[in-house]
Amino acid sequence: MKTEAPTRPDRVPVRDRWRIGFPEYSRYGSVAGGRDIMFRRGSALNPYDQSILKGDYPVFGQHLFMILSATSFTAVQQQRTPTPSNVSSARPGSAEFFGKPEVLALDQVLQFSFEMFGGDSTFKPRQWAIKISPTFSLPNYVRAREQGVINIDPRRGTSRTDWHFSLEDAFAEVKLEDVNSNYDAVSLRVGIQPFVSDFRGFIYTDNNLGARLFGAFRNNRYILRAA
Repeated sequence: MKTEAPTRPDRVPVRDRWRIGFPEYSRYGSVAGGRDIMFRRGSALNPYDQSILKGDYPVFGQHLFMILSATSFTAVQQQRTPTPSNVSSARPGSAEFFGKPEVLALDQVLQFSFEMFGGDSTFKPRQWAIKISPTFSLPNYVRAREQGVINIDPRRGTSRTDWHFSLEDAFAEVKLEDVNSNYDAVSLRVGIQPFVSDFRGFIYTDNNLGARLFGAFRNNRYILRAA
């Protein structure tokens, strides 16, 4: 019996299993005009698609991932608060007991976060991770209508502009031990990291320097948290 030679190879090489991607599929074809697509290819520019910038694909090899993110927070506040006037008033000759109450505040915060970790992005706890999040407050501007509100020294005027820098995250994490074959593990994290404590509904949250030991046992039925 005569057989025809295959027109395409039986195996198609791919870079790794992370980039196999979804098949091309449109649920309604030309009716929806590309608006209802179940599966999409990854894109580094669209944050809602799979991207190498947010840890969906490895940057090197099969188990090294990177997450880059940026956050911008802008706050503008205008308030009127009863403000006493004294001999250091901003307007000579003002005899009223209360001065001008207006205060304007502007704060712009930029945070950049870089995280690199080794392991798998799902199913298993990470083998190790390093994260750093520099945060800039630029500028922090406040302006009032009276002396002594913004600066305790009235000679420094009624406005203030300052800049701040901090590290909201700067820690290293390593997995110490695999407890069982169901991916229960114990890990240690040291450095500047988030800390959240819930005491009867009173939630305390902070980013500070410390060490944290955490893990799970018996198929995640028992949780270990020590800080």
